[in-house]
Amino acid sequence: MKTTHFLKVFLLLIVLVAVTSCAPDGVNDKVYGFFYGVWHGICLPFAVIGKIFKMDVGIYAINNTGAWYWIGYLIGFLIIGGTVAAKKRR
Repeated sequence: MKTTHFLKVFLLLIVLVAVTSCAPDGVNDKVYGFFYGVWHGICLPFAVIGKIFKMDVGIYAINNTGAWYWIGYLIGFLIIGGTVAAKKRR
């Protein structure tokens, strides 16, 4: 029983590290648009966990296209938030 619990925690940590690596990093010349906003919104909960542990993880891309990036960001975040809320209702 304890082995499966340890395995679940270990796999969760691996997934968290992998997903936080997809968060935006520093300022560069690349301009991030709508679809990057969706991706960064999906990564947001994991990036926040990375920030809590003092990792150098970006929460959003500074060099973005403006409204379309933020709309995508919101949609991406709602994809994760809506999935969690739907699972709690069951």
